Amino acid sequence: MKQLPSRTAKAKELLTGKKSKPKVKEIKPYVKDGWTLYTKLVRLHADTEQRIYFFSKRPVNSGTPCTKPEGFGVAIAKRSGLPYMKRI
Repeated sequence: MKQLPSRTAKAKELLTGKKSKPKVKEIKPYVKDGWTLYTKLVRLHADTEQRIYFFSKRPVNSGTPCTKPEGFGVAIAKRSGLPYMKRI
């Protein structure tokens, strides 16, 4: 028996009438010594929004995991051992 070539996503969509889910590129969050980098938009007094970055060992509800932004490095505080962002 002859094998048919596999159908492409577009062909499947046309035949079934269902749209295929687009592939979402999953980003890996930045992790340093068990601390994950998160980002969050906060509203300031002048009704402007500013993006803040923070580290957490536990998953948080208020932010989303993110990659390290360009132009920043990560340093460890000597006293507390906590990571923080530092401009390079």
